[in-house]
Amino acid sequence: MSGNPYSTPKEKFAIARSALMVPVQDESDAIASAFFHVGLGLYHFDRAHADEGIPDRLAKIDCAMDTDGLFDPDGRGLHRAKAANMTVEDKRTFSRNVDECATWFARAYWKAGS
Repeated sequence: MSGNPYSTPKEKFAIARSALMVPVQDESDAIASAFFHVGLGLYHFDRAHADEGIPDRLAKIDCAMDTDGLFDPDGRGLHRAKAANMTVEDKRTFSRNVDECATWFARAYWKAGS
């Protein structure tokens, strides 16, 4: 991967954070959208570049997004099914971790230079 390794995660975590702040659609759809963008942001990111407690936050995000063992009886998608079954505390924790990671990726991006 060439260029700044924080570029894609910075962009995608910012989009995910926005989706979680003021959902314009169904809350489950907003969370599923955040799951999607976080997944894109981390797809090629080498986690060895992460520091300052970010690996722990990323592990918590991974856990929140885990769809293993879920079923999608309505055919809306596993991420939506997962989001619909999250508790208020699960949503708060996921949002807080996305927010912290979005801030960290933005700082790391500008620190590394483009």
